[in-house]
Amino acid sequence: MLVESLAYNLLSIRQLALMVFATFFDLDTVALLWIKTLKVAFVGHVENGLYVVNFSEHPTKIVTCLMAKVDVGWLWHRRLVHVNMRSLQSLLKGGHVRGLTNVCF
Repeated sequence: MLVESLAYNLLSIRQLALMVFATFFDLDTVALLWIKTLKVAFVGHVENGLYVVNFSEHPTKIVTCLMAKVDVGWLWHRRLVHVNMRSLQSLLKGGHVRGLTNVCF
């Protein structure tokens, strides 16, 4: 998830679940377990109402970058203040936006 006004990265629990991670929450802690190895990937705590993970205090020595690949269609969706995909397709067909070429919606 991207929130441009935030200075922090947000994690998608759904994306983590699809990558075979289990997430456990309680009142002040979050833990992520890699199901394949049953190892704890990271542990976080609550700060100002949000679960925060400090990856420099990682409990294991294995550090993996979890990334999501954004396709160009979704990038334009965000750039144009979350306009719907049908409208983006119309803009593309009409040639109304510079740089919006060969994009599938």
